[in-house]
Amino acid sequence: MEKSFLPFEKNQSFSFSPTPFNMTFDKDLLITQQYDYNVYSFSQDSIKTLFKLDFNTKDKIPDNFQDVGFEKLRQDLMQQSVVKRVEYINKIRDYFYMTFIYEYTPHLVKIAPSKNTAHVLKLEYNNKFPFVFAQAVGFHDNYLVGYLHASSVLLFDNKFPSDKTPSGLLNADDNPVLFFHRLKTPN
Repeated sequence: MEKSFLPFEKNQSFSFSPTPFNMTFDKDLLITQQYDYNVYSFSQDSIKTLFKLDFNTKDKIPDNFQDVGFEKLRQDLMQQSVVKRVEYINKIRDYFYMTFIYEYTPHLVKIAPSKNTAHVLKLEYNNKFPFVFAQAVGFHDNYLVGYLHASSVLLFDNKFPSDKTPSGLLNADDNPVLFFHRLKTPN
C-alpha cells in the first residue's frame, strides 16, 4: 500500500506544514500531496483515489513528476504559474472545499463532484470579509480557519477589539488572531 501511494521512491523532502492529512467534517481522512493533483481517501486498510483535480493554469506540472526528483522539480517550478499543492481540504455533505496558493495568492475552491462543478474564490482583502486572506491553517467543522499576527491585523484595523487587554483593543505584540470563516453549503 505504501509504495502504490507515495509518489517518490524515497524521502526527498520534509515539511511541517501543511500536513497532507485532513480530517473532514464527515470524519473521513483525505490526503493530498505536493505536485500531485489527486485527492485520496484513507481508511485502515486502503488508500483510494477519489478524484483528480485539473487546474487551468498557464504552466503545468509534468505528468511524470515523480520521475524528475523532488528538488529538481521544486527548482523547475519555482517561477512557473502552477498550483504546487492543495493545502487543506474538507468535505461537507457532497461538497469539497480546498485551499491552494496560485501566483502568490491564496484561493478557496468549492467542488461538487456529483454536478461536475467548481467555484474558485481568491482570498484577498475586501470590505465585506476583510480578513479572508488570513493564512489558512485548516478547516474546523464547516469553517475555514486562518490566522494573522496581531501587528498585521492592526495594519487593516487599528481599533480591532480584544478581550485580553484593559483597553479592549488589540496590541501589536499580542498573540496571533484566529479567524473562522463559515462555509455556506446548500441544504
